[in-house]
Amino acid sequence: KMLLSNCARLTAHKGLTNLSRVAGGNLTTTKYSSFSSLTKSLRPSKRTQIYLLNATALGGIVWCGVESMNGGTRKDFYDYRFITTKDPDDLVGFYGSENFMDIFCVVPFMGTLMMRGGHFDEEGTVHTTGFPGELQVSMVFSDDVDSEGNMKWFNKRERFRDVLFGFTCWDMVTNFGFERLEDGRVMVYHHGEYFKSGFPPFSWIARTIFQIHARWVAWATEHHLNHYAFENDTELDEHLEEES
Repeated sequence: KMLLSNCARLTAHKGLTNLSRVAGGNLTTTKYSSFSSLTKSLRPSKRTQIYLLNATALGGIVWCGVESMNGGTRKDFYDYRFITTKDPDDLVGFYGSENFMDIFCVVPFMGTLMMRGGHFDEEGTVHTTGFPGELQVSMVFSDDVDSEGNMKWFNKRERFRDVLFGFTCWDMVTNFGFERLEDGRVMVYHHGEYFKSGFPPFSWIARTIFQIHARWVAWATEHHLNHYAFENDTELDEHLEEES
């Protein structure tokens, strides 16, 4: 009887163990099946994917239509201003110097590629490497003085025109200048007059780059003028005045 009882207990124990293994396996299988079903439910169907592609294409067509209605032209596409106490005559010299050119070109090789690597034609227009094609750069300087000969305002108007096989890919005009305020300080401005897109998407890429670039140039110019510009010249002038 004791032997039969022990055998029954052993059989029951093995049965429970096998049952738990089977239950555990079923539980794991159930969890895996639930996760697989969840991922499949979250995955977009082919119809949804086609819908998204069509919506993206439609958005691109609408964007092209809006650009075409505007003639591809964006006016006042950036405008940055800051205040400085520097002498207006020094500012005029700065905006026509290589110091500002180095800031505008950001890195030295761009200055060599875009400006110093170009050539002037008979009208004073710079011809250099563009994106794409050839970049034509022209500048017009203008200013005004008051009755006492003090500078009232100054403006440097630059036109960048990118041409490929005689076709204008994009055309941009920017203004760099300043106005003297009543309190004697000077308000400096960097203003994007217009950007005309003629060869998308290259022209749109160029416009985005120049908008980001304009923010950098404005910040770098303000930092340079208010912290470093003309300081050495002023110290030298004071030293020469003391020596005389």
